[in-house]
Amino acid sequence: MRDKIPCLTLKEIYGSDYLQDLLKNKDSEVLTSGFHKKNINNPYLDGYLISANLNDIRLTYQEWKITSPFKIRVDHHTPLIKLQFELLGQSAYEGDDHQQIIIPSNHYQFIYNLTTHGFLNYSTHRKVLDIHLPYSYLEELLGSQGFSKLGVKALINKTNMTLFKSPLIISTDQELLIDQLTSHNYKADFAYDFLRCKANELILSAFVGANNALHQSPWSNQDIAILNAVRDYLKNNYQQDFHLQDLAKMFGINEYKLKNGFKALFSDTVFGYIRKMRLTVAHQMLLETPLEIKEIAYLTGFKYSHHFTKVYFDHFNKLPKESRKPIKLK
Repeated sequence: MRDKIPCLTLKEIYGSDYLQDLLKNKDSEVLTSGFHKKNINNPYLDGYLISANLNDIRLTYQEWKITSPFKIRVDHHTPLIKLQFELLGQSAYEGDDHQQIIIPSNHYQFIYNLTTHGFLNYSTHRKVLDIHLPYSYLEELLGSQGFSKLGVKALINKTNMTLFKSPLIISTDQELLIDQLTSHNYKADFAYDFLRCKANELILSAFVGANNALHQSPWSNQDIAILNAVRDYLKNNYQQDFHLQDLAKMFGINEYKLKNGFKALFSDTVFGYIRKMRLTVAHQMLLETPLEIKEIAYLTGFKYSHHFTKVYFDHFNKLPKESRKPIKLK
């Protein structure tokens, strides 16, 4: 069955053998947010890629809607060092030496590969953020924030293809950072500085998460699968009212595991996650729609507009009306 899956090259998918060259093409769009954008359309997927070069750091974010499973042949003779956030879908790499790198949905991993020769397999829709950087930059960044060399060595396994011993779950704060990074409205030099700052925050958060994982009692695979399902449900139904007891019954997990497991895996409480989801959506609606503030509050799950205003101010340090953009009349 595996041999029947079409094997494509990077050039057949992207139109170039190297992603950094892809965005130099004339058909790539230069965005004011600091990114270059390239639409990807072929018989196997529809989507787009945005990328930004920030001196030592290169950001690449992609969204794919896959119409048919495929695999990609990759051959890189130079080091591949990147932090990969697999937000949706799964990344499955198998090298010619039969070593594998599997990054499930909602997980991240730090990939360290001196040369890359193998296949990437894809079969589901995908959202992914890659942060490429030199290992020397990583050591310098971690050292500047108090990580000792021994502490870094405890977190990573440089003899393997991945620095972390296993993929880690993307936290709520990391989700928010990625959303801010990919959908900001800043321009020119400020956009460049903003992207670089958020990229560094994500890098540091990844290693803090790895450090915490060393000292946590692991939850079972079944618990993790259920808690991921709970988070996905909350993400799609954030405007509803929830009770822990009802959620626990719905997903067949006891309240203790739901409360404490969710906090341990996602660095946030169930209700803290719901509140952040509501505020993130409300913020986008303030920026992109002419709806009244009280209507936005209601649509995002806040019963009272004055409560929404207080929570919004506590989170964003400004009032909802201060986030509004002037709507141009035609």
